[in-house]
Formats: sequence, structure tokens, C-alpha cells
Amino acid sequence: MLGSLDEMYNFARKKIYDIYLTEEERRALKNIPKNWKNTDYFIKPDLVREYGFSYPLVYDIVGMHKLYDLNNPETDKKIDEVIGYISTDEFHGKIADGYGILAEEDGKYHGMGWDPKYPGWFDISHCIESGNVPKLLFFALHISKYPVARKTKWFAELLVCLDRYKTEAGTYLFPKEWLKESRGYAVQGHHMSFGESRRKKNWCEIESTFYMQLLNCHKSRNCQMS
Repeated sequence: MLGSLDEMYNFARKKIYDIYLTEEERRALKNIPKNWKNTDYFIKPDLVREYGFSYPLVYDIVGMHKLYDLNNPETDKKIDEVIGYISTDEFHGKIADGYGILAEEDGKYHGMGWDPKYPGWFDISHCIESGNVPKLLFFALHISKYPVARKTKWFAELLVCLDRYKTEAGTYLFPKEWLKESRGYAVQGHHMSFGESRRKKNWCEIESTFYMQLLNCHKSRNCQMS
């Protein structure tokens, strides 16, 4: 994980957001698989040659926060730099969903993913009203473990939006479809249950409240919940 962090840090600190081949450069590519021939987003091979497989992925967001436990200021600085790189309008405006296709110099092509974009970065209210809220909650649960992310406008607006589901008793009650337990990738918003028995009438209230406790708990690095 430390090796991966170093690789991401060396890339992220350069603030490179123009990572794609130009239209002219794309036309020079050969033997593109049929399912990607109409793709506009091919990542520059020279970036991989210079920085390695350095693009932060959602998997990094899920696990990288554990490196804070090393209590190493230099490591913390590198983590914050990586999170700062993705916590920008440029990242969300210039980087394609899933990053795109990695075109290697030996003629091989690979699909990149999953990108660590904040769901609803530009309009979180609209995302909640019409988007994949389970995916949003999954991402929020993990990104909230990073101080840089908690300072974003996105995180503040998220808490305001979710606070609308607060009950008179001080608990929370999200729409049941937000906490679906279904087949599929967790990063896409499946498997959102904490294991509460769905036979209980108040299962949704229990899990909704726990989500809010975790999100608010992560405001503090000293929180002991995991």
C-alpha cells in the first residue's frame, strides 16, 4: 500500500488532468477492440511509462485511510495530496467516467476503473433526487475518512441533504431502496445493508441512523468506530 501511495502521490502532486490522447493521436491507434472503437477517451501511454499505474481508483479510497494509523506525517501528507487531486472541479470535469481506455505502447488495450469521482460533485441534491443514492452512500462512507474530503463543499451539502431524513425522535429514516441488498458490485451501490434483519419493522431506521452516525463520526480523526 505504501508503494502504491508513493506512485499515486508522484502523479497527483503534478496536478495532471489532461490525460487523454488527442483526436489525431487516437486515429493513429491500431487494432482497437471493436467494443472500444467509438470511445473518445484513450489514456496517454507516456503517462503510464513515466508515472506507472498511478491513477487513484475507488479501491484506493476504500483502503488507503488505514495508512493514517502509521502516524507518519510524511505518509499523511501524501494521502492528503492524492485526495486533494480528486477533490476538484477539474478532476470531475475533465476525467471520463471509469477513466477510459488505457492504450499501451505494445498495442494492448485495457479498460480502466473504477474511478473515484464523488457522486453528485456538481449537484448533490440532483444526484439524490434522480441518481444512484446507494452508490453515493457507499462512496460517502469511505471518502468521509479523509480530512481533505470532509472539508469539501460536497461533504457539507451531503450532510445537509441527509439531515432532511431525520425523525422527530432524532433517528434517521432513509427510503428503503437506498439500503438495498442485491447482487452486484458494492462500489456501484449493492450490498448496502449492515446485516440488520429485514423482518424487523424498524430495520431501515436502525441502518439509516447508523449510516449517519458513521458519517458524522468520521468528522473526527479520533473516532473509534470502524
